[in-house]
Amino acid sequence: MTRQSGNPDLWKDNDVELFFYAVQTRKFWQIVVNDNNAWSSQTDRKAFLKWDPMPGLRMKTVRNADSWTAEIAVPLSELKIDGGELRFNLCRERNIKGENAEYSTWSPLAMLGNWHDPDNYGTLKFME
Repeated sequence: MTRQSGNPDLWKDNDVELFFYAVQTRKFWQIVVNDNNAWSSQTDRKAFLKWDPMPGLRMKTVRNADSWTAEIAVPLSELKIDGGELRFNLCRERNIKGENAEYSTWSPLAMLGNWHDPDNYGTLKFME
């Protein structure tokens, strides 16, 4: 089953997930994009109940015979970057019929526990 945009279970599809966390403002975003050109996003790190569209987010996916690509444009103004730093992680779920799901993550520490814990994310530093 391939879910459509706005579905909170989109993460169960072939997908990529982007996690952003601004430490000083405690602003959190999770963006989920699947291979069917659908997306969801949420903001509340503690309850994870507020699935809201991120204003200004643009994305497009393209499926090929044995792969897919995603282009995602995230508006920096929504991320509430503070002090030029932002906690970040990127995860992927790959589902192939008849096989176990494959999971991967940019930050190896995220594999040790909760993928939603910003303490396990890498740090992006923004320069002028």
